[in-house]
Amino acid sequence: MKRLCSIAMVTSAALLGPQGEALVAFALPTAVSTGVSPTATARDERIEQAVPAQTQDRTPAAAGQVAFDRVCKVCHGAEGRGDTGPRLVPFSREYEELLGIVREGTGQMPPISARQLADEDVAWIVAYLESLSR
Repeated sequence: MKRLCSIAMVTSAALLGPQGEALVAFALPTAVSTGVSPTATARDERIEQAVPAQTQDRTPAAAGQVAFDRVCKVCHGAEGRGDTGPRLVPFSREYEELLGIVREGTGQMPPISARQLADEDVAWIVAYLESLSR
């Protein structure tokens, strides 16, 4: 027997045993009609989910600026305007694409490990660069 309930943007489900106890539980993201494109909504959800509790008082863009200044600014310049590395604004890449570039490297850019820059930091950097592109 399955029990499903939709709460906000998450659908949770549990496989129940004979006494009604939850044997397996999981949560899946659910699309909610907001008039925003599904791609933008999914990207925003991933960015919000990537923000740890200690930085939730800051906006993703502010957290992204901290991560960008720590790792990216040395090559890509202040506010991503370019220096020894290419200009990043206006920014038009998706999170997954940027994460792949960061992890694998490209051209003269070396790969950056998750130890140096966590996936959450990359999500914040996307939010920061998008805020500079508006």
